[in-house]
Amino acid sequence: MASRMEERPNPGSVPFDVSTHVGADHKNTTKIRCPRCNDLVLLPGKATLVDKSMFIPVATANDGETLNSWWSIPSMMTFENITFSKSIPLSDPLAARILSPPRESADDDEAPAAPAQPAIGTQGKIQFLSCCLCEHGPFGLMIQAPPPTGMQFYIAPTRVNYE
Repeated sequence: MASRMEERPNPGSVPFDVSTHVGADHKNTTKIRCPRCNDLVLLPGKATLVDKSMFIPVATANDGETLNSWWSIPSMMTFENITFSKSIPLSDPLAARILSPPRESADDDEAPAAPAQPAIGTQGKIQFLSCCLCEHGPFGLMIQAPPPTGMQFYIAPTRVNYE
């Protein structure tokens, strides 16, 4: 039986090097697990590390972090265990914040840049991904937009454990 991994207490505050978990093909080389109960979320080779800037809340919509790298998962059937939150319409201000986080200004004296509009429009929904066993999360997002975009699944590399 695998040993239980320790949960990172404050995602984003601890420096994290995802390169130890990604191969030359940008696929995950290790199992991805829930940081609380160690339940298996994804097997090795099932997710691709992509560059995408999105905001993910912690406990409330006002708290969270913007990440620039995400594990992209091709289908909901790829997951070993996952649960989905209630849907948030893409027209909701929280959805706009998730998909288009404010860009950081190059000059600290300038006002922060305004968020860009989501490129996928406002028809569709977002759901948060959490652990199916203990409901810890969110540690990922499901974005459902009209074709050709369709369904997209993302896991935040700093919000999960690896084995």
